[in-house]
Amino acid sequence: MAGNLSTLSIGNESPEVAYFPSVNLEPSENITAGWQLQYTGSGVANSPGQVGEGTSYHYTNLNGASFLILWNGTGIDLMGTASNASYLIALDGHTLPSASYNATDTLLASLNDLEYTNHTLLLTTAITNSNTANAYLTFTEATISYAPPASAAK
Repeated sequence: MAGNLSTLSIGNESPEVAYFPSVNLEPSENITAGWQLQYTGSGVANSPGQVGEGTSYHYTNLNGASFLILWNGTGIDLMGTASNASYLIALDGHTLPSASYNATDTLLASLNDLEYTNHTLLLTTAITNSNTANAYLTFTEATISYAPPASAAK
């Protein structure tokens, strides 16, 4: 089985994802203050204790908002969207050129064929027109790729 890739999904609500500034847990929609947890069915919580319905995602239009993921593997896919917004990705402390992100409408980045080791990814928003409601970034999940160690084939 050596050489076959396995994957692990990390949801946007996972404690493995660190958001800066931290997530706004107040029952209001204030995406200009940082990251807001929302759901596709029920939107943002508008009362304490409200249970979300649908798929969760984190949403912001704050320039300079970021999230950090630490992982061990050979690749990472970041699912989400950017509308009238751009972003920077630093991998292991090095800012990547945006052309290397391999982004699509629902994929913020797909970084593969990395060395099998510990990695740090930091995504930082660059939203210059945050006064408009249609300038935002969403993050739904990360999919980590990794290969079993060579010793697992023995």
